[in-house]
Amino acid sequence: MPSIEDTLRTDRWQCRVFAFIIAVSEVNCYLAKKHWCWNGNEKETYSFFRRKLAFELINNVAVVSSPCLEVDRLFPDSPNVHQLQTAPRKALKYRNRQWVQTASYRYQTFRCTTPACKRRIRTFCSCEKGVWLCTPCHGNHIFNLGSGSN
Repeated sequence: MPSIEDTLRTDRWQCRVFAFIIAVSEVNCYLAKKHWCWNGNEKETYSFFRRKLAFELINNVAVVSSPCLEVDRLFPDSPNVHQLQTAPRKALKYRNRQWVQTASYRYQTFRCTTPACKRRIRTFCSCEKGVWLCTPCHGNHIFNLGSGSN
């Protein structure tokens, strides 16, 4: 039987601990339901319970969906609206829908445009080419667009 802690392959100990906590919570939820909710006739197997729980976690209505996720759902063949991309070599800026590739360094780095972020990066969101975003700030960018505030 597949398990979360075995399926989620990672080298980070934080993710391993998180997967373990999810697995323990899953077992405790099943045992609590078995003890307090069932009268004896409507018992379901543990594997059926896990499948049902996984489906509920995937289709969670409490999670706020962002507009880009809605576009992905409606148009699955379209490219991702908010995708972290890397600038081409010698890219200096993005102007008139083209990259200006006149930088003196082959892999020019820029400071993340988010206030108070000082990371040096070469990445940007595909929705705003030329606006430099590091990976954590890109996640905030998507979340802020989904919650309706910029």
